[in-house]
Amino acid sequence: MSDEEAWNKVNGFASIVLPTVAIIAYAIVFIFIEKDWAVFMISTLVVAIIPRLIYHEVLRHKLTK
Repeated sequence: MSDEEAWNKVNGFASIVLPTVAIIAYAIVFIFIEKDWAVFMISTLVVAIIPRLIYHEVLRHKLTK
């Protein structure tokens, strides 16, 4: 697998995960509207970024083998 293929796979994965997390976060806002917004937004960003980073590391590990 080349670097270009890995980059495309990570971006493809992120293009599915990030909108899904955004929709879920949008729904949660309506359920817990009285909660602290800063904590919610930071946790949403972390949850959106972690799967992409994990997938990137898995691909990088496969690439170096």
